[in-house]
Amino acid sequence: MHETFRAVLSSLNGIGIYRIASDLYQVPDCRGFVKSPVTTDSTRSCKLYRETNSFFDFAGCRGGDAINFVSYVRGTNNWESLQYLAEFYSLKKTDIEGYRAERRTALDKNADRRQEVAFRRALNAQIERLKHLEDIYSSVLENPKIAPLSDEWCLVKNELPMIQYKLDILCAADMNIYRKMRSSPGKGLSDYSTWVRDAKEVLKSLTGDWGNVLEG
Repeated sequence: MHETFRAVLSSLNGIGIYRIASDLYQVPDCRGFVKSPVTTDSTRSCKLYRETNSFFDFAGCRGGDAINFVSYVRGTNNWESLQYLAEFYSLKKTDIEGYRAERRTALDKNADRRQEVAFRRALNAQIERLKHLEDIYSSVLENPKIAPLSDEWCLVKNELPMIQYKLDILCAADMNIYRKMRSSPGKGLSDYSTWVRDAKEVLKSLTGDWGNVLEG
């Protein structure tokens, strides 16, 4: 749980789940029970625990903290309940704004991770494909049945260096090797960042939809 989310929850715990239930839903009885929001039964089956500021509804088999309780009885999600409680009890706006910023940061990080996974999958697939093509083209050049300087031989001879160059770029996990291989590294970029940029350019030339993968 995010630090700011814990800060808001800590403030709510200071208020107490008994008071929250009384203010927003129903006054608990002497045993700490309120009616379940999921049944029409008059029996109180939702237990509030003052010591832990938590609840459990035996009828609905649901439980959780004060925010979960408000979400449960109001039919909202936790984020909406958090905002509602913060406004109702005049909690610090900085806590809510900080939580919102952390949520955006977490979403951005998840997007970055997904993009990295997509990049690695495309990278490995194209490395295997280029290795296969390299083997085929090399075998063609070594085939005695194909005459040197014939159209087929010249085509393969011209294509093979480009395949090997692309393969070298994609396989350049060793940054020392990559640094020697590249005559003009990108300005302001580390060796690894420059390699990622070049590798993505190679992948883009090999797969037309890779640009969409990068943007998505």
